[in-house]
Amino acid sequence: MATKKYNAIARQHIKYNGAFMKTGEKFKVNEKDIEELSKYADIEIPKEAETPPSTPPNREGEKAGTEAGE
Repeated sequence: MATKKYNAIARQHIKYNGAFMKTGEKFKVNEKDIEELSKYADIEIPKEAETPPSTPPNREGEKAGTEAGE
């Protein structure tokens, strides 16, 4: 499975993924690094990535707990 990447802007000089980032520099952040890097960079996380839908798009969740075919 491919790792999701998000846009970020460094709030200070940092080193990430072997590269040095200057204050204000834009770069990509791996999903697994968001928690740690959020201390040092502004990370752009789309709304759909933050909260999954309560009902799956194919609406399978609506009939959960009932017999099929009713």
